[in-house]
Amino acid sequence: WPRGSPPLSPKSLPSQVEISVSSAESVSDVSNSSSRGHAQTLFRNAVRERDNRKCVLSGAALIPKAGNVEAAHIIGVVDSLAAKRKAAGVLNPYDTSNGMLLEKSLHVA
Repeated sequence: WPRGSPPLSPKSLPSQVEISVSSAESVSDVSNSSSRGHAQTLFRNAVRERDNRKCVLSGAALIPKAGNVEAAHIIGVVDSLAAKRKAAGVLNPYDTSNGMLLEKSLHVA
């Protein structure tokens, strides 16, 4: 969604968070731009809502502004993992099916 769009409930988000890309940009260019931060925010909020603001493994509840629970990508967003995402059917690295909420101590790269 473009910045400035009306806010949507994460429950109404599609499984893929779309990033607007002009014809002059490639998808890898977008991953390095401020659009990535916007997409990450949408991803994080949607995963939090879907997982009831709790770590899917430990059940730890999100404490606002504490950073104790984080939205984690199952297959990372770096370009070198694009083939793995594609093989798994994940066409967009910010697809919420490629994420889960994890307690910070469990979210390691």
